[in-house]
Amino acid sequence: MPPKRAARLTVAGGDQASWKAHGRLDWAIGGNLHLVGTPEMIVDWFARLRAAGVDGAQGNFYDFGPDLDRFACTVLPLMHEAGLRTPVPVNPHTGSAA
Repeated sequence: MPPKRAARLTVAGGDQASWKAHGRLDWAIGGNLHLVGTPEMIVDWFARLRAAGVDGAQGNFYDFGPDLDRFACTVLPLMHEAGLRTPVPVNPHTGSAA
């Protein structure tokens, strides 16, 4: 399914004045992309980023431990289903990532 065409939104607030002139399509340039929503919405955002040519991302969470656990349990399985993630090979001798 092709990504939906999003309406151009602007940032009216926030802690960085440089964002005020940027719309949603500009947010991926230079970082500071905020993905907020249901697990399905987050996977859709990642699919759109992949379609735009983004091949990696760095994440951070407000309450890191619990939020990372929730992301791992709810978003990562959907990303695998969508073909956005592949399993990490495991070394059979050590049980850790190869």
